[in-house]
This record gives sequence, structure tokens and C-alpha cells, in this order.
Amino acid sequence: MDIRYGLRVLRKSPAFGLTVIITLCLGIGLNTAIFSMVSGILLRDPPVKDAEHIVAVTSANPEQGSNRNPVSAAKFSALREPGQFFKEIAAASYEDPVMKRRYL
Repeated sequence: MDIRYGLRVLRKSPAFGLTVIITLCLGIGLNTAIFSMVSGILLRDPPVKDAEHIVAVTSANPEQGSNRNPVSAAKFSALREPGQFFKEIAAASYEDPVMKRRYL
């Protein structure tokens, strides 16, 4: 009965029916797109060999407590030299737009 009533209402007002169909399509499409991005970025292992051996190297300043700072270029160059601690090493940089806005 409810389905017949819903179809009757949609037949009586085609604009409302079209709005409902477009809203459902957009919702399903956006949900699929967001899940695909999250799945590809967060739920899969990184595309590297031995992903469980990846570490983040930071420097700590005892005066600042538990805050971690990026490693300087000089320290990174020293870590890259053969025979040091790591078989392979790479550097990455990121910016926090929220923190940047606070200090401008």
C-alpha cells in the first residue's frame, strides 16, 4: 500500500518526482566517489615493499616536551650516507593550512 501511495504521489507531481530521483542519484554518486577515495588512500597498504618497516624520523627538543619537529636538511643528508641506519630513505614535506593561518 505504501509503495502504491508513493508512486501515486510521484505521478501527480512530476517536478517533485524528478527532484527525488536527482537527489537519490547525487547521493549515491557522491557516496561512491568518497568511498573510492577513502578506500584508495586510507584502507590499502602503501605501494612499497615491506610497508611494515616504514618509519617517520623526527627530532625532539626536550624543552618543548613531546613535540616532534621535522629533521633538518643536514641531519637528513647525514642519514642518507651509506652504512648509516637505513637501507633507503626519503623525505617529504607537508603544510598545515590551519596552523599557517594562525600565524599570519
